[in-house]
Amino acid sequence: MLYHYYWCKDRAESGQDSADTELAFFDPSDAGAFVSVSGAAVLGSSAHATDAQRFVAYMSGAAGQQTLAPTDALECPVGTGLAPNAALRPFSELEPPLIDLNTLNGPKVIAEMQRVGLL
Repeated sequence: MLYHYYWCKDRAESGQDSADTELAFFDPSDAGAFVSVSGAAVLGSSAHATDAQRFVAYMSGAAGQQTLAPTDALECPVGTGLAPNAALRPFSELEPPLIDLNTLNGPKVIAEMQRVGLL
C-alpha cells in the first residue's frame, strides 16, 4: 500500500520508482479501501487562537479548498463542487468504507486497522 501522491509525484518527475506499477483502487469491502483523513485544530493554549481559527475556517472553506485542490499536494478537496487535481480519482468514486470520522480516536483507529488486517 502507498499513498497516491507519492506515486503521482514520482510519475510526474522521473517515473524511476513507478514505471512498472499502476494505482489500484480496492472494492469498498476490502480493508485496502481505507481513506486517510487529515484534520486541523486550534489548541486552547494558543496565543493566537482567533487568527488560527480564521486560518482553519479559510483552509476548510471554498476559497482555501479552491487554492489547494489544483496543486501538486494531491489532496482531495472537502465540500462539494470542487474538482480535485486531474491526477486523482474523484472522491465520490472511491467508495470508502462507511465510518463516522467523528467517532474515531487513536485507540479505536488502531483497533479497527487491526480488526481488518491492516496492522
